[in-house]
Amino acid sequence: MIDFEYKNLRFGRKKMIIAVDIGNTTASFGFFKEGELELRFSLPSSTRITPDKCWKKFQSFIEPTTKIKGVIFSSVSPYMTNVIKKFFDKYVKVTIKELKSDDDVGIVNCYEKPQQLGADRMANALAAKKLYKLPSIIIDLGTAITIDVIDEKSAFIGGIILPGIGTSAEALHKKTSLLPKIELVIPQYVLARNTISAIQSGLTYGFAGMLKSLVRNIIVETGIKTPSIILTGGHSRVIEPLMSDISTAVDPDLTLKGLYYAYITM
Repeated sequence: MIDFEYKNLRFGRKKMIIAVDIGNTTASFGFFKEGELELRFSLPSSTRITPDKCWKKFQSFIEPTTKIKGVIFSSVSPYMTNVIKKFFDKYVKVTIKELKSDDDVGIVNCYEKPQQLGADRMANALAAKKLYKLPSIIIDLGTAITIDVIDEKSAFIGGIILPGIGTSAEALHKKTSLLPKIELVIPQYVLARNTISAIQSGLTYGFAGMLKSLVRNIIVETGIKTPSIILTGGHSRVIEPLMSDISTAVDPDLTLKGLYYAYITM
């Protein structure tokens, strides 16, 4: 399944910068013109995706006259990294940059082993710096959930990783004999009277409560005051209503925006 959003497909002759966030589940493409995200679409991060298939999908979203200035990507999938590199090298033939955790883009990486920090988390930190007030706490609700803290001096001071909401839902379905696969929506009541609502309650109210608790603990532990709390990732819109009392912003495209800022910085 291909997911996409766009403002205006008629890009004209302005040169575009393409940011690609290669995750465990999807590879998201963002087309930027003069700093504005004009088009976003995603493909599955799957061994069924090849450079040729990627090109066929790519052509359906852009005009033949679209001019591409350059590409930047971050990746947590070695297979899709190879596919994307071959695709751009064969069909687009522009300069390709890869954001890595040790690149100097204006974020100080304070991990004990800096190379272990995912480049997508660096991109999130950079976007938070450019678009929101520091210090910031970023909650990225993807295949895994990451909670990352950037202090007022633009230092990435630490984070948390836990299973994503969709990952947990899939595990419940696959690892149990009787629990069904469910639609991820917020039920009317926390206390459920049927199995489907019970799972939905645990995955929405449960995760929201856990995330709020972790944020409170982070604030106490670090002593940071009035941080921007930014929700991003594929399930950010799902959980947003339960996090509105603490969140500053919901920005599903934070990683793509951070990659764009990294491109113009590197």
